Amino acid sequence: TSKDNKQIKYLKKLQQKKHRDQSEYFLVEGIDIVKEAAKSNLLVEVYLLEDQTINLSILQKHISKTVAQYLSTQQSSDYVFGLCRRKPEALTGERILFLEEIQDPGNLGAILRNALAFNIDTVILHKTCDLYNEKTIRSSKGAFFHLNTVVDHNLETLKKLIPDYQIIGTDKKAQETIKSVVIKKKFVIIMGNEGHGISPELASLVNHMVAIPVSDKCESLNVAVATGILLYEIDKG
Repeated sequence: TSKDNKQIKYLKKLQQKKHRDQSEYFLVEGIDIVKEAAKSNLLVEVYLLEDQTINLSILQKHISKTVAQYLSTQQSSDYVFGLCRRKPEALTGERILFLEEIQDPGNLGAILRNALAFNIDTVILHKTCDLYNEKTIRSSKGAFFHLNTVVDHNLETLKKLIPDYQIIGTDKKAQETIKSVVIKKKFVIIMGNEGHGISPELASLVNHMVAIPVSDKCESLNVAVATGILLYEIDKG
């Protein structure tokens, strides 16, 4: 019932990246997200109002509305919170999406949603915004919980894939399109920063650089939209 409760103060701290980085846990909000967390076996505890129930075989603790409002980061909330274990990092599969310097959590979440929709096996993150940002998780619509993810700080993970994987970069000025490239069984698609695209260092590693042709009236596409188009073309091509 109190915002000064030790556990409540701990949950509140998990809304900050520095505290999430120091912990093995993160906090999610909203009954739909909590249920997705349960499906992935990452959910540890549920916090909800005294008159609420949720059909999950997970430890559930009741909190006052004052505490719920203190924990909430949403304008409109159902006041259901889940304490979750951080995801184990796993690089598996043949269809890899590599993200460089994606800075907007909403974009990152939407990209994760696209990746799950179009059968990407693993998403590698290099210098992106925080994977555990509440907005990232919420905008992924649960996809966050069902994708293998790996944080690659110094490109070592990507460089290990180069001998065996086709590396496809993206650049709005490229001459090739994804339809003109014969996609191999094992591939990595690289998507770059919202403003300046992929870095010269990454560009030097690609086998093919592709663009999405757009109208002359449009300078560029949002990175999440562009990712969705490319992954659709590969998955359905």
